Amino acid sequence: MPLDIKDPVSLLLNTRQLRDFTDQPASQADIDQILEVARWTGSAKNQQHWSFVLIDDRELLRELSAFQWHEWVDKGSFLFAVLTRPEDGDFGPFDAGRVLERVMLAATALGLGAGIVTWQERDFATVRSLLNVPEQRALFGGLRLARSARRPLHSISADGNRFRRYSSTIAFRTNT
Repeated sequence: MPLDIKDPVSLLLNTRQLRDFTDQPASQADIDQILEVARWTGSAKNQQHWSFVLIDDRELLRELSAFQWHEWVDKGSFLFAVLTRPEDGDFGPFDAGRVLERVMLAATALGLGAGIVTWQERDFATVRSLLNVPEQRALFGGLRLARSARRPLHSISADGNRFRRYSSTIAFRTNT
């Protein structure tokens, strides 16, 4: 169920890393909206040099879930992977991070859950092969997207619960 976003900050507070998904698939309309958000995400010099790979093949998702810390990857609807160009230097990873965050926000707004997926360097060659990543592209990472088994946070308690208060994470500097 889509999140009721009367307070835009609630979208940000409810967007978080998830690994608990239901078996209910994302609708084609949800997938189309997520791709539209990805397509419209800004990038350095508006180059939008990325490529996206959507994986919904159950057997391939099972293979990807065999890597360390990824046993949850075969749950849910699909994996959204971002490919960059190595020649883009620092812009590629920065822009890929931007698009992944925007897709996470879109997923939350649509009532989906998202879990960030990255692979260890020792696994990159195997994952590249499984995903048929072209040689001229770099695999940045991805998101597992599906209906979330968790309910939204709605709000964070006054004591911050397991989250630190902003006053403990921000240093204020002034001219006075």
